[in-house]
Amino acid sequence: MPVTAAREGHEPRPWGPLGAAALAALLFSFGLVFPSGGLVSIFAAGPIVIQRLRGSSSGAIAVLGAAALIGAVFRSVEVALVFVVVLGFPALLMGEAMARGLGLRRGCVWAFSLLSVEVAVGLVLSGPSMSGFMTQGIAAYYSPEHLAQMREWLPPEQIEKWAEQWKTIEAALAVVYPAVYVILGGMMVAANAALVRGYLARRDPAWLDGSEFEGIRLPFGLTVVFVLSGLSVLLPPVRPLAYNTLLILAFLLALEGLAVVLYYANRLAGPPFLRRLVVVLVLVNPWAPQLLGLLGLFDLWFDFRRFADVPEAPK
Repeated sequence: MPVTAAREGHEPRPWGPLGAAALAALLFSFGLVFPSGGLVSIFAAGPIVIQRLRGSSSGAIAVLGAAALIGAVFRSVEVALVFVVVLGFPALLMGEAMARGLGLRRGCVWAFSLLSVEVAVGLVLSGPSMSGFMTQGIAAYYSPEHLAQMREWLPPEQIEKWAEQWKTIEAALAVVYPAVYVILGGMMVAANAALVRGYLARRDPAWLDGSEFEGIRLPFGLTVVFVLSGLSVLLPPVRPLAYNTLLILAFLLALEGLAVVLYYANRLAGPPFLRRLVVVLVLVNPWAPQLLGLLGLFDLWFDFRRFADVPEAPK
């Protein structure tokens, strides 16, 4: 339900568009400077979303300013364009949906849809390059030089198992890399949504539309697509498409499973810290993707959240 009227006079306060641009550029640069900085880079969209809530001009200045800083520091127009396309435009869409009173969840759908279209266009224009980028570096884990170093502390049978595992991962990514790109885009959107929501909950809660992510529910027809994709794996001509479809559907079902967990966690009798701890414990479980995916799949059939609804008092 739109709540624009309730948000009058509420603006995210801490930095202006230039400060947000500097922060976004700094976060994005982590992934380019440090090998393990990719997890930090994905949060570069957060400051832009918040600036878009201050106005369309503030959001645009934040994107252009961050792109200019990134291009100047790394002396690469291509890197700046990657930031704008992968993080800047989706961030503006997320903020646009919230500014229109449609909620953060709708903004996430818009951003995820845009990223999926960008992946599709990239596959059409340069599919082999995207495949090579996804699998590059994996061969180093089973190279003769690396295996020779491992022989100093591991027995031969474990080294062979190690090499086979990485070869299997490389072969799998060569097939399902389109789905992996789409899923990475969804994870980026989800991570920034959590960041923005956490910030606004403390500073400007009027922008938030309740616990909207608890209500995520996919169309029931996806169960038919899921089953058909599973059966299509048996047909070699369409097997790559089936695997990619299954992975994307599994990701979406895991999001619905997480929504079920959030729904019940927020209704636990206890302090907010305990509720957040329950969600964290679920997410850090090594089997979390599989468990959440199954929970989301069965939720399409049984609607587990209805069991926690408080029945209406008789009139």
